[in-house]
Amino acid sequence: MRALAWKRIAGCIAGGGAGNFHHTGRPYAMAGTLAGIVFMLVTLGNGAPQNSLKLPVDVVVGITLASVLLTLLLQLA
Repeated sequence: MRALAWKRIAGCIAGGGAGNFHHTGRPYAMAGTLAGIVFMLVTLGNGAPQNSLKLPVDVVVGITLASVLLTLLLQLA
């Protein structure tokens, strides 16, 4: 029971840290949003904790490529 409680506390701290990082006014605030999304996918991806990093890595790669594509399109426009 204590181990479960410590895991939940650590999860709350990690999620809260990502949320606080997201709400900064700095240019890299998107990293906090991405960290929060990946954290949620790792912990609640398919209704159960994930046992691999494939899903979070796929999400990070997808969001990064989408950001690069959008930046290129904006530069062309």
